[in-house]
Amino acid sequence: EEERLHVRGSASWAYLDRFCFAETGGHLSAEFLFPLGSTPTLQAFFLDGGQSSEFNSWASIYGGNLTCLQRFAIARDTSGAVFDLGSSEYRAGQEVVDGRVMVRAVVNTPVTTSRSRYFFFAIGNCNPACTKAYCESGVDVYWSFNFTNAEIGYVSQDESTQFSTAWAVLVIYVLLSGYTKTVRDQLLNVRKYHVTVQLLVASIALSTCRVACDTIAFTEFRSSGEVSHGWLTLSLLLGSMADFLLVLMLALIMKGGGRR
Repeated sequence: EEERLHVRGSASWAYLDRFCFAETGGHLSAEFLFPLGSTPTLQAFFLDGGQSSEFNSWASIYGGNLTCLQRFAIARDTSGAVFDLGSSEYRAGQEVVDGRVMVRAVVNTPVTTSRSRYFFFAIGNCNPACTKAYCESGVDVYWSFNFTNAEIGYVSQDESTQFSTAWAVLVIYVLLSGYTKTVRDQLLNVRKYHVTVQLLVASIALSTCRVACDTIAFTEFRSSGEVSHGWLTLSLLLGSMADFLLVLMLALIMKGGGRR
């Protein structure tokens, strides 16, 4: 189950997340909880012009002096899509959160695009049909997203090379570890396996294990969309130990010692 995040404040519009969908398409699944009586809309912005231009166009929307209704109009009319979370199409019951009755809304929709493109997602709490003097109120929404690309799973297209890179780095470290073992055996035979060399060998072994943990974590995320905190924590621990041993080896070399 996706972790729910919470955005709440006096502003009537808030940025939530972004994802790069590949040209092969993908799928968006999202869940929202909001108080009874509010009228939030999920606004998806997909902008033209390539990566640099897309981010510049998004910056003008996100950082520009625009109202919630003006941003709503951009998503609805020119550069995006709007999902009215209060409509019966997306409502999926009610839920009590911290003693408050909240409306639950679910959005499930395929995503098609002619090329790889960034999608920027925001939430707005403004009613475009309002004719009163003040038609906007603060955002108060619990939300979670689940993005997938058709061919690369839960990985954003702009991060798609990380999978192959992680495995390439792992192979390099495994080969390095194999060569290190060969050198270690040769030094043992001639009784020159000094403390500094032992520290270096241990550091390389720990670094190889760290890269393996990173690769496992990324592979699991690619297939399930879940962040493997256990593997990432183990990776951080192993990497810290490897760095410590390497620094200790250098300190011994500077001191001029290190022989058994």
